[in-house]
Amino acid sequence: MISKYSYILIFKFYKAHEAPITKIQWVNPIFGNVIVSLGADNIIKIWKETIIDSKICYKCISKIIIEKDDIITDFDICPQVNGKIVLLPYLIFRF
Repeated sequence: MISKYSYILIFKFYKAHEAPITKIQWVNPIFGNVIVSLGADNIIKIWKETIIDSKICYKCISKIIIEKDDIITDFDICPQVNGKIVLLPYLIFRF
């Protein structure tokens, strides 16, 4: 069942990428409220929850851009490594 909060999350990310979003995943709570999104535009973005004008928003704090010839198909988030978020993108390389 999809809750009303899922709809809010989808609405907030509506213009987060230049192409459809293919995956959204929450990060370990030790980092706070952080979400990682993957778009069909070959960009992985890391979002951190912030409060702006008393409203909860997500601000992009980092992104990984892959060259046009390669394709990101998925990603995994590794357990905490020295207090940092580690992403493992799955790539299809075109030669």
